[in-house]
Amino acid sequence: MPNNEQIILETLKDGEKRWKDLERFLVKSGKMSKSTLSQNLFKLERDGKIKRFADYSKKPPTVHYALSSFESHLERKVREAVEELRVGFKFFREPTVKEVAFKVGETPEAVRPILYGLAPKIGWREQDKEEAEKEAEEAINLAGWLIWFQKGEQNAELNKMVEEAKQAASNGIVERARKILEYCPELAPEAKPAIHGPHFFCSAGLEPWPEETERVWMRVFLKEPPSSGTRQHAAWT
Repeated sequence: MPNNEQIILETLKDGEKRWKDLERFLVKSGKMSKSTLSQNLFKLERDGKIKRFADYSKKPPTVHYALSSFESHLERKVREAVEELRVGFKFFREPTVKEVAFKVGETPEAVRPILYGLAPKIGWREQDKEEAEKEAEEAINLAGWLIWFQKGEQNAELNKMVEEAKQAASNGIVERARKILEYCPELAPEAKPAIHGPHFFCSAGLEPWPEETERVWMRVFLKEPPSSGTRQHAAWT
């Protein structure tokens, strides 16, 4: 004979259920008491087998339960909105809760718990302004170094710089740089070797950011971009 947890899981197999639905199916039908239902829902949620979420479109909000693998309509909309906004921002930063809420046409209060629940799966996290700008700058520059690395050209000085940049970058910066390369490689600065002439010298390093990169930065962060380019120039007569 199935135990109470199995009965609840079987009931949720065909989709999300409101608390009142579970109460009707399982309590009023005599399969278990109301307290037993509450205790088993708590245990299943604690064990990660089911999830609980609120539907804020109802007044008052209604509580829903579903299997952990189930994706609700609003969860899908939030996930898709995050990806669309990331592409729009050229992966320079993560969208905020308010931006995602506006995109899906819901309140921040309705979207916030869903977004935080999806965060481990989609790699989203809330950034403060300074953190977002710092990570974007590092990712843009790293994208330039990765382009040089992908070319497979032999230049000991530049190859050393590439390795140093990769080792210094966090996993999040590396992933953001790879997304920039995948979707908008034209935004990455160009890495160039040193140039020695009879009356001038230019060190190895990254060229200044392309103008389009600066335009995107101003659109995404609403401020002037940081100074870019790591090459040093000198001339003499």
